[in-house]
Amino acid sequence: MKITYRMKKQDYLDSAKLRRVLNSQGATLIRLTGLLAVASGVYLSAAALTRTTGTEHPVPYVIAFLAVAFFIVVTDSRILPALVFNQKLKGKEIPEGLIGTHELELLPNYLQISYGGHNFRFRYPAIAGLSNFKKNILLFTITGLLEVIPNEAFLWGVSRQDFLEYLEERAQAFEGQKLDTPVKGFTEFEGMETADQVNIDFSEEDVLHSSLLHNRQTRRKNLKDPVMLGWLAIAIFVAAGSVVGLVDFATKRVALPSIIIAFTYIISLIIAPIIFLRILPPDALAERLAKKALKAEQYPEGFIGKRTIRWNEAGIQYAYGFIAACLNWSTLSAVIEDDQGFYLYQGSNMVLAIPKKPFTETQLSSFRKAADTAGLLKTETK
Repeated sequence: MKITYRMKKQDYLDSAKLRRVLNSQGATLIRLTGLLAVASGVYLSAAALTRTTGTEHPVPYVIAFLAVAFFIVVTDSRILPALVFNQKLKGKEIPEGLIGTHELELLPNYLQISYGGHNFRFRYPAIAGLSNFKKNILLFTITGLLEVIPNEAFLWGVSRQDFLEYLEERAQAFEGQKLDTPVKGFTEFEGMETADQVNIDFSEEDVLHSSLLHNRQTRRKNLKDPVMLGWLAIAIFVAAGSVVGLVDFATKRVALPSIIIAFTYIISLIIAPIIFLRILPPDALAERLAKKALKAEQYPEGFIGKRTIRWNEAGIQYAYGFIAACLNWSTLSAVIEDDQGFYLYQGSNMVLAIPKKPFTETQLSSFRKAADTAGLLKTETK
């Protein structure tokens, strides 16, 4: 059973807004940070005007009200997702071909999604559920939200009801299937018949090492990103506002509503450090979070264990657990190499970590050549 549909920019923006809702903790933090930064600015302005003139002024509060209203409108509308979309498209964080024609096929043993020359396959035990968003179908897997299927996909050919019933029937038929159960054709991608291959045993140590490398890459990227530098400036401004507010309160030079003092306490003790840690995360924090995720078994089933990697000059294929994928090199923004492995990136997102341990010298040379020919290979320096 196959359906074909076109993913439009607006579909992506809707799914981005949905992801923000699903990740409500992060969205709330962004809003709270912005609102408290404005509150700190209000206090600084009011304190400065009061010290200068000896009387309180309503102007900073009017400005603050307008700033808060603008902040809420931007973060809750399509403006911010549209700006993020353009930034991600430029940084290759959105896979090539994502905006365009998609094919979703329900095969007897697995589900396949294809677009832009890329193929993603999920065995049916990887399907975590379905939901409705507006008139669209949301397809979830063990890795999160996979696809937003627009209602237009069912205007001809396969009906919406037939699609849902067949997917449910396949999911029930394979419920409880083991990872080591062979699935015919699952890892056989067209164009990869002559590819080099290596089998990897991905360990917890590999998870920790890739987490630390990704953390260093994140810090370097953020220090070059004007938006992130802007957030750092806000953090510094917030901390300065808190100090000024607390000093004025302690010396009783300024009499402002106690709620402002409460804001400055919150900003000083919570918000500013959180901004710093999110933008310039220390390696110790990254390692602790990775260990916590391992202990809580937050990674998908099969993420740690046996993996198969295949590659040639056309693309790279990987398979682990209930997941298999084949990507064109053009969908990647970088392949970073260090002394322990290769790390594939789409923009700021690490797509795949490949330890070097099982590679022969010939295979290492072959992999480097394929990545270098695509103009992606970079060497990691600590």
